[in-house]
Amino acid sequence: MNIWREMQEKELILQGCLMSSGSIKKSTFPEEYKKQLAAARQALLYIFKSAAQHSEGYDEAHMEVGYHHYSGYQLDANTILICFCDSDARQHYLREFIDENKQRFLALLST
Repeated sequence: MNIWREMQEKELILQGCLMSSGSIKKSTFPEEYKKQLAAARQALLYIFKSAAQHSEGYDEAHMEVGYHHYSGYQLDANTILICFCDSDARQHYLREFIDENKQRFLALLST
């Protein structure tokens, strides 16, 4: 099963994307979310760059942009998974899913 569809069916995310070296590589975001995704991308890049300078082991960030809740997960030094969710209520389950499927996400970069 497609990992994005699996996450949507488990109601963990509405949309998601994989960013590598600052560029969006894979995404389920429809065109009408382009502005929100751009804002989330910019903010999460800044957060992770700043965190890397000040502390080790920081690999997760959450934020709201307007009415939209975004979560960012640093999968490796160059890769961030961005998730758009209804709310932050299921973040624990989302984190578990990502931890269990990290290699599946990274494998998407080679397809």
